Amino acid sequence: MAVVLGAVRLQQQAAHRPAWAGTEDPKSALGSQVFEGFVAIDGHAHRAAAMRDWLRGDDPGGEKLHAFLAGDHHPTTLTVPFATAVMSLTGLAIPWSYFVVVVALFLLTVHTAGRLAVMGLPGPVTFDAYALAGSLVALHVTTTRTVGLLILDWAVALSTVAVACCAVQWSRTGATRHWVGMLLCLLLGLFTKVSALPLCCLPPLVLFAVRGTHRVPFAAFIASAGPGLLAIAAASAWSAWIADASLLGRDTGHLLGTRVRPIEFGIEMLLLGQFLPLLAWRARPWTAFVRWLAVGVVLLLVATAVFRLPSTPRLYLPVLVLGVPWLVAAAGSWLADRRVVVVYVVGNLGLAGLLLWRGA
Repeated sequence: MAVVLGAVRLQQQAAHRPAWAGTEDPKSALGSQVFEGFVAIDGHAHRAAAMRDWLRGDDPGGEKLHAFLAGDHHPTTLTVPFATAVMSLTGLAIPWSYFVVVVALFLLTVHTAGRLAVMGLPGPVTFDAYALAGSLVALHVTTTRTVGLLILDWAVALSTVAVACCAVQWSRTGATRHWVGMLLCLLLGLFTKVSALPLCCLPPLVLFAVRGTHRVPFAAFIASAGPGLLAIAAASAWSAWIADASLLGRDTGHLLGTRVRPIEFGIEMLLLGQFLPLLAWRARPWTAFVRWLAVGVVLLLVATAVFRLPSTPRLYLPVLVLGVPWLVAAAGSWLADRRVVVVYVVGNLGLAGLLLWRGA
């Protein structure tokens, strides 16, 4: 259902282009919001086309690709455009290659959020935590408003829950492969969007969530911070080399230049949280896992809201996909109640249909 709504919204944007997207200018593809008639945020479809041309030898010196990376607000954005470029080598057009990549990221995110929810439960339960968490993510109105659109944020959402999953496994086993997994997931996030930077704080938080504050050796805490520090160093080095810019300089300057819209922000927060945090609050006392995961959710929310209270739903996907496993761990038995499920599904799909009809 979410994928179908996403495809409809993508076609709707192409047919009725929003005013903020502007017009397609083939002479100035850098930062253009439109590609082959489809709305693609921040010119990343153009970047994917440049990567495709480089991969198939049409741009042997990489000059066109270098222009995108050196002159754009997002010099570290590589992962989603590159995956789109690879997909387009099959003959699929760039917009639909982008669509396939976004849908694949969405499905992987739903699966990983379900796994994280199962990991957070203290023992056997009477409900299917994996299915519950996956359904809550897939049917949420924020999901149905964003899945399928030509955006980067589903890669950041996947990075969020994947980092948390690897951190849980590393905190329990100490296995090197899970530590490397945390590093790779953080690299996925930072080389998608700089807004993934707060994810580097998740491994230490998850370590406390799993082991408890009083049972974390200092060496383990330092080791948990290692993947984040290495990922930041790698992204900073790339940004300085390719664009002669700091990691945060261009992107944050662009975001801080936007206009504050508190009413729209408040509406987005209501749509994001709905009645779910109230259920988690009623389910106290919380386990250590639930308490520390709540800190991570609040951290991601504040880290996004600090950029002048943005009211763009895609920016809150990391909050959603980390918040759902937290809710299942805190109040899964309440959420699994049939009446709650019916209200949630009907309410969110109804909102999604209404917003799609209004073009919001």
